[in-house]
Parts: sequence; C-alpha cells; structure tokens
Amino acid sequence: MNEEHIGEILKVNFVNALAIVISISDFETSVRIFSCIAAGLYTCAKLVQTIQEVLAKRKQKNERPE
Repeated sequence: MNEEHIGEILKVNFVNALAIVISISDFETSVRIFSCIAAGLYTCAKLVQTIQEVLAKRKQKNERPE
C-alpha cells in the first residue's frame, strides 16, 4: 500500500462518515416532527375527553331532582 492509496481510503471513509452523520441528523428531524405531531394529537384527544367528562357531569347534576 502506498501513500496514494491511503489518501484515497481516508477520503472515501470521510465521505462515508459524513453521509452517516447527515442521515442520522435527517432521521432525528423526522423523529422530532413525528413526536411533536403525536404529542399534539394526544393532547387534543385528552382535551376532548376532559370536555366530554365535564359536560356529562354538568348534565347529571342538572338532571337530579333537588
């Protein structure tokens, strides 16, 4: 192996490492976006559930004869 081959191997390995870093950062962004969407949907579902429970309690309270 001469120095020219070593230089080429280092260049190829650098480009591969750079590609992996870019891929991981793109993946991380996708995961963050998915997590934010999932958290928003969960929050909306819990809000709807809570509102329905409050309305049901009010309805029960208003239907009771005092």
